[in-house]
Amino acid sequence: STFYYCSSLTEIVIPEGVTSIADGAFYTCSKLTKITIPTTLKSISGAQTFYGCSALTEVHITDLAAWCGIKFSLATSNPLYYAHKLYVNNVLVEDLVVEGTSSIGNYAFNELYSLNTITIRGDVKVIGDDAFNGSLADIIYIEEGVTTIGNNAFWDIDAVDLYIPSTITTIKGAAF
Repeated sequence: STFYYCSSLTEIVIPEGVTSIADGAFYTCSKLTKITIPTTLKSISGAQTFYGCSALTEVHITDLAAWCGIKFSLATSNPLYYAHKLYVNNVLVEDLVVEGTSSIGNYAFNELYSLNTITIRGDVKVIGDDAFNGSLADIIYIEEGVTTIGNNAFWDIDAVDLYIPSTITTIKGAAF
């Protein structure tokens, strides 16, 4: 419970080298608006890691592939669940292109509201469970090469256009 009930914290930069964030670390940091996540982070665990962070509006990263590799134990472990906006190198992600990684982890882009389009390149083989659940996007384009779409991966997205390639071999329950 590192910053448990820290009501004065408004921004935090997690330093490079940190590999995990435990449950309750930012519990009820009610004035936290911005968090910067390092490329070294591998996991965020617990249902209450960001519980009560109602002012959180920005998640900042520098490497999208590293972000895709973070293991979130639940949707609420991901700060996007509260912030709804992701910035890569200080630029708001509106046209998301995922490449340079073999998989998109569970809950990686859950509840991301700033999207217009989602493009998943063919070097990505697996789209994890709930990867885009609750996000907003008009167009979803999955390139040839992707093989698996996880449970609830695109659940609750009102996309106008959706392209699914012939290389898909597995679509798990409630994917769309």
